[in-house]
Amino acid sequence: MAAAYGAPPAPTPVAPVAEAPAPRPVVEISPPKVTGKLVADRAIQVVTRAQAALEGCYQKALTNTPAAAGTAEFRIQVSPSGTVTRVETPSIGRLPPVATSCMTARLGLLEFPSGNAGAIAFSVRCEPSP
Repeated sequence: MAAAYGAPPAPTPVAPVAEAPAPRPVVEISPPKVTGKLVADRAIQVVTRAQAALEGCYQKALTNTPAAAGTAEFRIQVSPSGTVTRVETPSIGRLPPVATSCMTARLGLLEFPSGNAGAIAFSVRCEPSP
């Protein structure tokens, strides 16, 4: 008597192994100090929305200097039209120049509500992923 063989069992689907996302570095913006005739709440919102761009600058620096950490200070001058006329970095702490020059460039592209001129001062603290 011949044995009855059925079709081979269907292969069990195997889900791809997802790689854990790389831990994100710590990039914190201190509470900005607004001077002049800028509306403080609106100016602070503009600076806060730049966090992702500043984090990108820091991540770029970490590729060459994995242990880079420190705090940089920034002061942004804003014209009555809302454009940034100047970004000063009174202190870059121990951050690599590639990080702070990128941050300065990104901050120079910010646009503030028009109508009032002034300045915003704040610091950015950066640390590698915990």
